[in-house]
Amino acid sequence: MRIKNTAQAVKTGQAVAKGASAGGIWGAIAGAAISLRKPLAKVMVGITALLLIPVMFILMLPSLIFGGLTNASAAGSSQVIMNDDASITENLNRIVSSINQILDEGIANAEERIAADFATQSADYYEIVNPYGDNPVSNANLFLAEYCAAKDVDWKSISVEDMERLLRAGLDQLYSFTYETETREVEADDPETPDVVETAEETWIIYTLCYQGEEYFADTIFHLSAEQKELADDYAHNLNLFLLNTYVPTGGAPMIVPEGYGSAAAWIQSHIDAYGNMDATARQTLFGDVNKTYFSSAEEAMPYLRCFKIPVWKIDSNGAKYASSAWLTVHAFVAADVEAIFEEIYNDPEHFPIDAIGGARFSDTLRHSWGCAIDINPYENCECNFFSGSQRLTCGYGWWPDGMSGKEWVGRNSAEYHGTLKQASPYSIKPGGSVVRAFAAHGWGWGGNGWYGGKGFDFMHFSVLSSGG
Repeated sequence: MRIKNTAQAVKTGQAVAKGASAGGIWGAIAGAAISLRKPLAKVMVGITALLLIPVMFILMLPSLIFGGLTNASAAGSSQVIMNDDASITENLNRIVSSINQILDEGIANAEERIAADFATQSADYYEIVNPYGDNPVSNANLFLAEYCAAKDVDWKSISVEDMERLLRAGLDQLYSFTYETETREVEADDPETPDVVETAEETWIIYTLCYQGEEYFADTIFHLSAEQKELADDYAHNLNLFLLNTYVPTGGAPMIVPEGYGSAAAWIQSHIDAYGNMDATARQTLFGDVNKTYFSSAEEAMPYLRCFKIPVWKIDSNGAKYASSAWLTVHAFVAADVEAIFEEIYNDPEHFPIDAIGGARFSDTLRHSWGCAIDINPYENCECNFFSGSQRLTCGYGWWPDGMSGKEWVGRNSAEYHGTLKQASPYSIKPGGSVVRAFAAHGWGWGGNGWYGGKGFDFMHFSVLSSGG
């Protein structure tokens, strides 16, 4: 048996957070403090001492990172745990380590089930394709957020041990698998006829591991209600901001686009060319400095960003679509356009599902660092190039929209686009579909249209530049 490792990285800068909204655990904090005879004032001192972010923001964090809210102080310390970076880091490291350990156990469990399935087949050999390699795909923040949301009426039992117990209870549901059978021709030389090349046929079963995802666990293990799912998204989003030491104010008015332009993109494209070269007016408007061409950090960008909730469709563990929401952070100058774009996507009969989304990030000097680019469903909408003549995946697992083989996309072989995806995905963005149409209507470009004469594609990526760059 061979195990193939074909994992690809995710490029969105906020990979650990998929969404959020407004919510809180005020009752859990107050209840824990009173129940344990801890002075509530001591807890509140800890909260208010975190001057970098508002009090209510702290109350919207999943309580497990503070040790389950069973103690106001770290063990052996008089320091309030909410101010104790070392204790919070230790808690988080333990949580992430536990989740990764259980994910590894889930893969081992799936491999055992595959071996048992193969024993019932008549094939000669089998092979396991593991798209996740040594890096199990998971949203650790959402896992622990779902756990805390599930405990919203049972906060006293919150602990890493209890979370591990719940996850292990569903170990055989973490990963499923698909399989297909193929016939392979191999050499089978007979030593008595050295001058003749003999061959034989072998029947192989190719199994592919499939991670069920946090959405599946929300339904089958944590049994979250719609309200609890929303709360879990809140917690995950806020935890990501907390860990990045950044807080992007929600709400607020977007910047006003000058009169005479139908959209923010139209104004930007009148001051920035297709390659990203911008004039002084654009630099002053977007970055507040004629000498700047991008934001180098979240702190620097903060006054110019806007974080808001967008309506989205998601898919539950039974394959049914349901209404939900996600948070998105972009430059305030393009915020109104972006809100309108996602309203159009949401209201379109296609009901395109959005499982993961990222906007502003500051890991490079390109459009994301302006707050003027968005990545959608990165796993199923790969970034790839054909500079060497064959496909090289640089991010994501592949691209395979419903109803498309891929062969019709600039004439390339379908297998090149599919990557490690084994079937069409509802999360893959379709040319001419509601997502592409909505962005195009507001002047935004799609990286799926390709660059460099069809040698580079970024199917997840939308940019305020018409080139999609």
